[in-house]
Amino acid sequence: MENRIASQLGPRGAILTELSIIDIRSARPLRAVLIAQAAGQTPTAADLQTLTALEEGAAALRSRLGS
Repeated sequence: MENRIASQLGPRGAILTELSIIDIRSARPLRAVLIAQAAGQTPTAADLQTLTALEEGAAALRSRLGS
């Protein structure tokens, strides 16, 4: 994916772009979890697994930003 801003920022921009993509991908499973909780139901394992995987990826990217 070509992104002018990300390329101008170098490697840091690419990481920030990936973090933004993770945020976008988190919206649907997060919404599903919140709706289930509001309804007094248990969220699906798939939604929880997706959020966990996305958060693990984001944590790895954030650690790369700090180094």
